[in-house]
Amino acid sequence: PAPPCPPPPPSSPPMASVISDPHFVGFRGQRYDVMGVAGSIYNLIADEIHDGHTPGEREGDDQGQSIQHAFHKLHLNARFATAYTTGMYMDDATMTMRKFRPQGTWMREIGVVLTTAEDQHVVTASTRPHDFADLCELKPDECFRWGTLAINGIDQAFVGSLTMGAALNITWRNSKSFGRATIATPHHEVEIDFVPPPEQWGVSQLEAGAYPTADDEGDTEDDKGIMTKYSHLNLKLVRVSISERANGIIGCSIRSKTDTDGTEIMRAFDKNGSGILEAPLSAYKVASIEDDQFPSYTEDWDQMRA
Repeated sequence: PAPPCPPPPPSSPPMASVISDPHFVGFRGQRYDVMGVAGSIYNLIADEIHDGHTPGEREGDDQGQSIQHAFHKLHLNARFATAYTTGMYMDDATMTMRKFRPQGTWMREIGVVLTTAEDQHVVTASTRPHDFADLCELKPDECFRWGTLAINGIDQAFVGSLTMGAALNITWRNSKSFGRATIATPHHEVEIDFVPPPEQWGVSQLEAGAYPTADDEGDTEDDKGIMTKYSHLNLKLVRVSISERANGIIGCSIRSKTDTDGTEIMRAFDKNGSGILEAPLSAYKVASIEDDQFPSYTEDWDQMRA
């Protein structure tokens, strides 16, 4: 008998997410890990949607003028870093036992770039504490204390919300054990959680001098470097409008992949997304957390990068 046809893509994609070290849930419910290389930046989503028309299509108005239809673009990038997990470990730098050990990677920085025909907004989240300690001493309850959130290049010291134009709303707040930033437009709702190290690791008691030199991921010997090193970011796509041409480590999951029996692949074959990704992992690397040039998917994109 003929192999079964893969199911059609869902009309409204379910929530996708990237959690911890890092575990991905794709738009079709696929589950896969992508370990990557610590210190590298990868594109997670690159997509462009034109309202009611294909990208680049033009048509004439009543006066015969050529007009460009409204569009919105989403680029979502992440910097991977060495991850840590609970477990006894001998720290070679200090020759002391730790209650945590290195294992895999996780996300330390995320960039969200939203582009329309009228403007562009860039939101970046990082586990590194911001530089407003003096201000936070004056208003400790209002200080955003879990990392750095920057909106169009401006770091935010206090919790709050910001509406930009008629379409973009950004909120960031503290909870008891983590911080959360929410980026919402008519097309997308993205949640970024700032997750500190568990209290039982005792990271707050580590001495700054424990790390005498900066490593390849930018860790330094100061207190900010220590907190950065052991914190991470989680990502949830609560609501998203996405096209069949979405690209990136998450974006590619909108398209069904099947094995030799015609069965849809729902779990990757290895720790770098094999079977789900459409190109070698290195093809998804970008130079900047604010990159907005990574291309949408085309039929020959994966072939050119195979």
